[in-house]
Amino acid sequence: MIDSENGIRNFTGKTDPSQKLTAPEKILASALGGGLSAWNQPIEVVRVEMQSKKEDPNRPKKMTVGNTFRYIYGTSGMKGLYRGVAPRIGLGVWQTVCMVALGDIAKEMVEKVSSMH
Repeated sequence: MIDSENGIRNFTGKTDPSQKLTAPEKILASALGGGLSAWNQPIEVVRVEMQSKKEDPNRPKKMTVGNTFRYIYGTSGMKGLYRGVAPRIGLGVWQTVCMVALGDIAKEMVEKVSSMH
């Protein structure tokens, strides 16, 4: 399986699972994973368009997934299928960094404090 954490491990030479990633490496892995979560943006654009009540005489009367895809591609091209992808990447990055990287860091801090008592 190829994922951002293993990619960073290979790049830094930390191939042994017992070797911990540093905080910046965890944040980078989370940011990459979160950003890549927007791979399905065209599907989301089609779904939102199907729910839209926009009045357009060129819009198909029956909004199936295929008809909607063709309509968006026909009116806006590939750019139309990726409309709104930048904010979605940003959202995926910060959510994943907060939940995964910062969660791991917080867990380690709690374990360190707990072991002191």
